[in-house]
Amino acid sequence: MTTPNGPEKEPLWLAIENQISGLGSHDLAEDNLENAVQQVAGSLDDIGFDVSGNAGHMLALRGAIGARVSAGRSLMEDLKKAFAALTLEDLSSPYVATVRLVDQVGGDWPALKDSERRPHVIRIVEGIKLDLLVAKAKELEGDGGVRLLLAEGLDPEVIIERMGIARDELDRVMAAVEAERVERARVAELLESVAERGESHQI
Repeated sequence: MTTPNGPEKEPLWLAIENQISGLGSHDLAEDNLENAVQQVAGSLDDIGFDVSGNAGHMLALRGAIGARVSAGRSLMEDLKKAFAALTLEDLSSPYVATVRLVDQVGGDWPALKDSERRPHVIRIVEGIKLDLLVAKAKELEGDGGVRLLLAEGLDPEVIIERMGIARDELDRVMAAVEAERVERARVAELLESVAERGESHQI
């Protein structure tokens, strides 16, 4: 069984971290720790992860809670701070930004450096870049926002959905951008053809 927040949409390690981020110091006290483990396992079972009946998954859960207790805070707390600090300049390459972020946060959370976790973090970082791009695009006047997203190579359907525009509007901007590209190419070809002539002739 899966749900929108279950295994098809979220990896187990991230689901575990999201669940245990809500635990308080009372839950993590030694006398209550086992109850917290069982509670989180049950919550994960409910959203489609087989944790209670899977020894490997239970081991992963116990390890994550153990790290949470040792650190005195949750991994998600550190990740959210790192995500919130990202700028579009940082995200010119989501992969490079992810490597830096994992190195930074992973100093206190070594498990985050596991190779199987990096693709999941990259997807989150790419989503943040998209959110920031759309926010910037919505601040631009006229066609500027749509042109920005087209220049970034976003899928047309994503632009339509995130910018809240009609397909006809997007098609109009795309046609204008293409016409401008063709004209720039034509002018560049003309300039190349007279490159060896005098400046007055070039003008």
